Amino acid sequence: MLLSINALMRHLRRPPISMRIGGSRQKRDLRNIGYYHGYKGYRFIHRASERIALEDFDQLKLVYDFDMDLKTLIYPRIMFVETALKNRVLEATLDNAKSEAFEDIFATTMTAYREKQGKQYREALQRRFRARDEINAIIYSNCKTGGTPLSGTFLNKAGESPSGRSSRNSHLVSSATST
Repeated sequence: MLLSINALMRHLRRPPISMRIGGSRQKRDLRNIGYYHGYKGYRFIHRASERIALEDFDQLKLVYDFDMDLKTLIYPRIMFVETALKNRVLEATLDNAKSEAFEDIFATTMTAYREKQGKQYREALQRRFRARDEINAIIYSNCKTGGTPLSGTFLNKAGESPSGRSSRNSHLVSSATST
């Protein structure tokens, strides 16, 4: 059930929350940070039993502002590391596969299933195909919703059908699961 901003303020005032909140400034702040991102996001530390004792909305706003300042400080650095790591993994993967086609990448880099036997082999092979299909579905979805033409190139290079499944190896999933 969706509540109006006034109803959310009443909810915060009632037990078991019993937070002091009122006035146009706090109403505007609650509207801007949102009930779920604001109060619900800062109710406890790690576990629900470790509640943060916030008695006044201004205390919540201070925690929220600190959190946003911390994110603003750290986020660009995290994104830099994430991008650099992703690019190095991609570079190594392409170098190892000696190809940009996803089927070649899957064939040369996703091979841990070969070390397994019996049921573990089938499960690992299914995970491999599932990962491939998820990646292909994302690429295909991106093409379908106006994504870059480059995405379509990868699908076509890899021999993918419009359904996002490989026309070359899709039969292996059913044979692996039936054994």
